[in-house]
Amino acid sequence: MNPYLFGRIAYYQGCIASLLGEKEKAVKLLQESVNQGGVFGPWGRYHPNFSLEPLSDYPPFKEFIKPKG
Repeated sequence: MNPYLFGRIAYYQGCIASLLGEKEKAVKLLQESVNQGGVFGPWGRYHPNFSLEPLSDYPPFKEFIKPKG
């Protein structure tokens, strides 16, 4: 695996899972993306992304996107 992908594959898989209604799988993949170095926040891939709209009311996703610290 290319070390410079920084979680992009897991991120895009999470977007697809979100659009397919697989919410639990989508959140796990997004978490994996961040663990692999994916950028989170207003300057990262997660904002705004309409592929993640189906997750907007899903409590684990809300917890995931909540600012930490």
